[in-house]
Amino acid sequence: MFRKMLGYTGLALLCYGHGLSAATVAPNQPEKTVKLSPRIRVEPVKNQENILTDDLRLRLTASLVLDTAKQFNSAPYILAESEGQIQGGKDATIFVRGLNQTEELVHSIYGVGKEYKHPVTGEVLGYETIPVGKATLTKAGDPAELRVTEALKPVEIGFRIFPAYALNLPTKLRFIPAEKGVGEGYILSVHNGLEQIGKDDTVLISLGQRDGIEEGNYLEIYQIGEMVADKNAKSWRRKMISLPDKRMGRLLVYQVYEKMSVAIVIEATGIIHVLDKLKSP
Repeated sequence: MFRKMLGYTGLALLCYGHGLSAATVAPNQPEKTVKLSPRIRVEPVKNQENILTDDLRLRLTASLVLDTAKQFNSAPYILAESEGQIQGGKDATIFVRGLNQTEELVHSIYGVGKEYKHPVTGEVLGYETIPVGKATLTKAGDPAELRVTEALKPVEIGFRIFPAYALNLPTKLRFIPAEKGVGEGYILSVHNGLEQIGKDDTVLISLGQRDGIEEGNYLEIYQIGEMVADKNAKSWRRKMISLPDKRMGRLLVYQVYEKMSVAIVIEATGIIHVLDKLKSP
């Protein structure tokens, strides 16, 4: 009766609780049973979730990292300020040399920064400049005339000028773990200048494009394991043993340069320090 309702002549489908089996029944032939094992269907993710919220974006601090200090010293510079001022602020007029025939109207102002080296190899990784403010070109020439439109700190003679687009922050980020092959890195500095680092602090790290780092990558932060003496070691002097590294939090990379990157600490389970290690999740 069941087979007539479905229109089949020789097929019966049997379901048993948590398991499934299909039995094919043909006239005048013995019943054969094929076992169906559980399977997971894998589908590609069409779009990684962009979770760079407005709240998080407001906590990001942009940094301009150059390959060498020479690039900073050769950039256009503030020659003078209006009315003989030594330091200026918003709406001050500044005169800049080196902006000949520029097509850019909006420029960023930077102060003298710091050169960073790899804490293990000693390799020069980059030169971080200090963002000071922004200025708009009002009259081209040599020197060119600009008006300061934003000042984070006093604008001084000798500060350097770069196009404003050099400091753009990302508007979208795909939060994805860094690849396993990036190797270990280190926190080089924190923007507030303190040794202790916590959640929402901006840091510079010793990993960049050449290491496979991309904007949106996150890395785990580890405190280097303490060295302790093995009192039971059979030797005339105590053997020093390194304890395992301790996980202290997680950071998100949002600006990437060749050998360095800028990141924000998005999780902190304890006090983080400069030179703490970074590893792939």
